[in-house]
Amino acid sequence: MDTVVGVRGQGTTQRELHGVRSWRRTGRSAIAALSLEMEGAQQNAPYVMLKKSAHKLEGNDRFEGYCVDLLHEISATLGFRYRLKLVRDGTYGTRDSQGRWNGIMRELVDMEADLAIGDLTITSEREQSVDFTMPFMTLGVSILYKKTDQKRFLLFFLSPLSGDVWLCVAGACVAVSVILCCVARAQSAVRRNSTLPTVQGDFTLPNSFWFIVSAITRQDCGIFPREASARIIAATWWIFSFLLVSSYTANLTASLTKERLLSPIESAEDLAKQSAVRYGCVRSGSTHALFKMVEEWATRDGACARVSCRMFEKRCERRGRRGRRTTRREYKMLRI
Repeated sequence: MDTVVGVRGQGTTQRELHGVRSWRRTGRSAIAALSLEMEGAQQNAPYVMLKKSAHKLEGNDRFEGYCVDLLHEISATLGFRYRLKLVRDGTYGTRDSQGRWNGIMRELVDMEADLAIGDLTITSEREQSVDFTMPFMTLGVSILYKKTDQKRFLLFFLSPLSGDVWLCVAGACVAVSVILCCVARAQSAVRRNSTLPTVQGDFTLPNSFWFIVSAITRQDCGIFPREASARIIAATWWIFSFLLVSSYTANLTASLTKERLLSPIESAEDLAKQSAVRYGCVRSGSTHALFKMVEEWATRDGACARVSCRMFEKRCERRGRRGRRTTRREYKMLRI
């Protein structure tokens, strides 16, 4: 969004005009003699807006916005007068097939306006016909689209690991439970002859399985192995459980982050290649010209006429995905 300037003073010649860079306070009297015909591209909040009032407003009092305030400060500093009006067709300006401009560019080239101010993008094509001042804002084009509803299935928590991995984990739980139970029974005679107290039902098959599952969930099951062989099995399973839980947590975090950052459209080429998403841009604007230059876009018959819309507010009211400038998008989101 940049300020475009084409200055032509009423009653002056081209040699009498002072550029912004060459102006000095000693030449203020010559600048003050100018009465400029100003153009605002169209009503485009928050840059140029019609002021809401219960009373009838006339002249420059009808308008408000960032560009209007900026122009007022510039005129107060340089000492010139101006009359602000909206461009007739409400467009920024592009060339037709015969090379003729429309919109605000047409009125500048035809010298119907002395100067224009608004969210007009500086392009190489426009610079061939008019002179630009230094831009008061520089940004790119972004896409605002409705976030798709994420419908997770009931067993979403199992998605970090594949089905084969879960089957292997379940089989390992059963196998280690059986091994631990067999080792405990083989050592039962030694335990009965020892001075250690015997726990009734200690490490039966159900208790062994409960011990294995508790190790994965990191909970206390209330029973612990006493034999050296059983303790080796338990320690090995605890290490396996630690690695399994760590891997599961990392994969779950990665999948949730990827789901949040996933964007189906990353560039203008991605937008032009697909046909499922309807989109639009301001007619006769720089974004419209950008899409025209995309090869996939240019090969589509009638694509430009189908997706172009004239006013930004119309796109805001529509559902779906729309390309828009970043600052205007933030302005709309703040107002909502």
